Amino acid sequence: MNGSDLFVHLVLRLRHYPNAAVLWVLLKERADIKEFKTTSMLLSYIQLSGTIDRNAAKRAIKSLEALGLINVRMHSKTATQVTVNREAVLDLLDSELEERLPGLSKKVFPFLEAWTLDQQRRTAARVSGGMAANARGPADEQADNESDDDASPAGMPPRRSRH
Repeated sequence: MNGSDLFVHLVLRLRHYPNAAVLWVLLKERADIKEFKTTSMLLSYIQLSGTIDRNAAKRAIKSLEALGLINVRMHSKTATQVTVNREAVLDLLDSELEERLPGLSKKVFPFLEAWTLDQQRRTAARVSGGMAANARGPADEQADNESDDDASPAGMPPRRSRH
């Protein structure tokens, strides 16, 4: 299982995108092992690239805490410290899901084939256009592959993802 699979399972089990997204970020940041210091602004606009707003991140934290999936220590006007209840999350993930659900189904249908073909064409166009406009060597590509830092707010060192 990879991070994408985990996210699909969290969305399907929690049935709420913001809750799943916030929990996924907390797990990615290893909050199941050590306390993670964050704010709703960092979660929503940096970690999740604005896919949820600050208030949705706050509600997700409260909801996940009410479900017993996380423990929260709030400090007024400063960062929130969060710990993931690993056993509770593992219990949540242990519940059965139907294989026909979106994200789990292996079924291939015409739209998927058309979308895959379209994505391949776009990628090929970007690669061929990018190579002519931007001659880069193998060292540049290797540096791109090695750098997997998450976005961090200005003035803070980037957090390295552990895939």
